[in-house]
Amino acid sequence: MQPLPDEADLKQDRSIETPPDLSTPGPRSYLHSLLSALQLIRDGDFSVRMAGDSVGIEGKIADTFNEIVSANQQMAKQLELIGQVV
Repeated sequence: MQPLPDEADLKQDRSIETPPDLSTPGPRSYLHSLLSALQLIRDGDFSVRMAGDSVGIEGKIADTFNEIVSANQQMAKQLELIGQVV
């Protein structure tokens, strides 16, 4: 059984990792964009949309995401109107 690493070992391990390069297109940057958009939706910002220029599975995910957000935005507007009437 190996001993658990101490705090110094953990800090050393983290310093080896390099942050991802988000300036180049790819699955990792797409996932970061998706996560950011999801977090905005969670916080109530229904104006966010994913870029519509992706192809393949990423494009289908973006299109579906945008449709869902649009439907939620419409529902939020309708609920706001109902709340004003009632």
